[in-house]
Amino acid sequence: MASTVSFAARANGQGFSGTTSTFSGLSIGTASSDRIVAVGVILFLSSAAGDQSASLAVTVGGISATRAASSAGTNGQANSCIYAAAVPTGTTANIVVTASGGAEGNILLVSACTWAITGVSATSSAAAGSGGSPLSMDCNSALDSVGIGCGQAQSGGFTWTGATEDFDTTDGGSFQIVSGASFVGSTTQTPRTISASIGAGGDRSGSFAVFPAVAPAGQPTIKRSGGVEFMHGRGGFGRGGKVFMPERRLFLPERIAA
Repeated sequence: MASTVSFAARANGQGFSGTTSTFSGLSIGTASSDRIVAVGVILFLSSAAGDQSASLAVTVGGISATRAASSAGTNGQANSCIYAAAVPTGTTANIVVTASGGAEGNILLVSACTWAITGVSATSSAAAGSGGSPLSMDCNSALDSVGIGCGQAQSGGFTWTGATEDFDTTDGGSFQIVSGASFVGSTTQTPRTISASIGAGGDRSGSFAVFPAVAPAGQPTIKRSGGVEFMHGRGGFGRGGKVFMPERRLFLPERIAA
């Protein structure tokens, strides 16, 4: 079955209560036994401190998410991060972002957005973009791989190349422009050109993660090919010049379960 991706929800930026920021009841898409929930976490810092994603822990309905991609931003204030977790059940979940090491004291705002992905592995490759416009986030992609990206800027809108824009709006909790995009790979591209043009200046960042497709459960794997197997020695001539052939047996490809 082909991989799928669907944008599920976006929540406006908010501050921290102690060391945590909770986004309650966000949509995480349709439940599925192989669903991966990707979470875009966008931070705006009060002072330049670089990439803060290593100081964050993100959970989706209590399930720990793994960091898939991150970017520190032009001036080290605009962080854009992507996390992912296998969450097979439920259609909504609390997204909880926990900061440690004092990072929460430097984070003015954190916002979150979610995508539901099926048919892929939770292990991803990543690219980050910061600096001028366009932000370059080229990634390698293959057939049925799924790419997820998010970004922010102080002003201007995003125009994505190489991915389909899912949202592009002013964050209701701040003056920041936030945007997200995604794709399902239709062919192998090494690299696939991913970029975001931004209409104006200011601190900006973007990150992209690509999740590889997995083989459908139960798909057989060929252990050996079919053919003709010869039994009991070679052919030759018998008494009186009679020709005989070796005994032959046809066999089908041997299969083992995936």
